[in-house]
Amino acid sequence: SAVHFAAYRGYNRTLSLLLKFVEDVDARDEQQGTSLHKAVMNGHTSVVKLLLEAGADVNAVDASDCSALHFAASRGNEQPADLPAGSGADANGRDYFGNSALHFAARKGQGHILELLIRAGSDPMSKDAAGWSPMHWAHSGGHKEVVSTLSALGCRQLGGDRGEF
Repeated sequence: SAVHFAAYRGYNRTLSLLLKFVEDVDARDEQQGTSLHKAVMNGHTSVVKLLLEAGADVNAVDASDCSALHFAASRGNEQPADLPAGSGADANGRDYFGNSALHFAARKGQGHILELLIRAGSDPMSKDAAGWSPMHWAHSGGHKEVVSTLSALGCRQLGGDRGEF
């Protein structure tokens, strides 16, 4: 839709105009993504703010059960990852594979996002559907800063055949 395109490209003025005429700010695209997903994926923080003010559902999920927060954590977009503080974003929401936004941040080595998510209530000891914790993902990706942050929070090696942490 035109709203999705404007959000994807970061066209604030165009989006502002379109939002006056659109009935459903959370309309879905072919992957079940919303305009908020598109804005967050591309780091358009002013568009994110505009969509939230228009009533976008911060916890809407796409076909993979990923919320905007999952995308923000994966991309390292600090402003959208700050969503839990005041927007009602679920810091422990899970995708199709049981990954929270914290798993995404750890996997991608996004230490600054990891800290924001933990302050917002994300569980650093949670495990995905395969039994992997954020510590495991950080360690397997060689993200030493993230491993150190998680270690300081009391996350430690638990043992097991998967090298779980």
